[in-house]
Amino acid sequence: MVHPAAYVVHRPHEKSKVAGIRNNAGKARDNPQVEKHTTSLIHRLQAPRASGASLSDREVGLLINKLMEDLYKAGVKRLRAGDTYDYRLDPPDFDECLKLIEEVLRDTENLSEFALFVKALIKRQQGQIQESLQLFQQATTINPHNVANLKQVYTLLEDFQAAIDVYGEALQHSPENAEALTTLGLLYLRNNQNDKAFEHLGESLTHDPKNARTILAAGSIIQDQADMDFALVKYRIAAVQTPNSPQLWNNIGMCFFGKQRYIAAIACLKKALYLGPFEWIISYNLGLVHLHTDQAASAFHYLSASINLKSDFPHSYMYLAVALSKLEDIDNACAAYEKAIQMCGVPGEPVFHLNYAIMLARHEREEDAKMHLLQYRVLVEGADRPDNELLEQAALLGSLLDMEP
Repeated sequence: MVHPAAYVVHRPHEKSKVAGIRNNAGKARDNPQVEKHTTSLIHRLQAPRASGASLSDREVGLLINKLMEDLYKAGVKRLRAGDTYDYRLDPPDFDECLKLIEEVLRDTENLSEFALFVKALIKRQQGQIQESLQLFQQATTINPHNVANLKQVYTLLEDFQAAIDVYGEALQHSPENAEALTTLGLLYLRNNQNDKAFEHLGESLTHDPKNARTILAAGSIIQDQADMDFALVKYRIAAVQTPNSPQLWNNIGMCFFGKQRYIAAIACLKKALYLGPFEWIISYNLGLVHLHTDQAASAFHYLSASINLKSDFPHSYMYLAVALSKLEDIDNACAAYEKAIQMCGVPGEPVFHLNYAIMLARHEREEDAKMHLLQYRVLVEGADRPDNELLEQAALLGSLLDMEP
């Protein structure tokens, strides 16, 4: 049975979700002490306007920070999502908080970065995405060195190129900001610009050589280039900083897989699965490794688990079909191949048709096998760099089916 030579490496990205911790805080109006302190701050903010005086930048900053701190303690739930933080207020507190923020913004002539940041968070929570994005960008203009603002802009931008432009402009003001360099590298990686991604990740490592997030991303690029030993050297550094990272152990496992050290690969991937049981890519990779060691039942188990966690990845169904074929469950294997081909859409994935054709030929369904082999040939003609191993397998199958080259 033919298998693609490539393997899938998990790459962390900015939009990954992690369960948050909810704080059981009371609301501002239900807390007399907070309400009293908030009222006092409002009076202090209003006093300069009455007297015609203006607040100093330092005093404004202190007032804003204290005001927002009290509001947050009284009515905000803080959720952790990867490396970005999302602040959520109970709906009854939105209007009150926005009124206080407007007071501050009027006093500071819309130059309070923190007030703009909080207002943007509220607008995002209310579903006003475009206004939220504009507010984050306004806060970034005031302080282009603050990566927290940029992160929020990034989370709202689905257009990777637009996000790249935002971070590129920020780096002009702070070219040695390691976190911004890493995020820009990840954006290039998501945009399939691996050379630029590696360049920015490498520059980030010159400023922060022990940043596990950066090492993991750079290592995945090195791994894609089949330099497993160099990638393992990088991962060894990251393991000191984040020994319990499921993504790290997943990538280490796939390095060993690339070196054909299957026992070590399975051990690392099982550790990754223990640390991250809901990471679909880990189960997928375990299924892939078990297929290569002819453990079809185990491969079926892990691939089924992967599909349960992520049902829209066509390659999972293709490998599931391979496992079912090895288990001699031909009807379900055909169903899995059809599902993979259907999900892949147009123009299609050549290896799906080739593997399907090989299975059909093995079970004496030659006409169906010829049809899928022809489809493979059509798709390969438009490919930039077809896999030589797959071409050899297709040629051998064609000769067995008495098909012209």
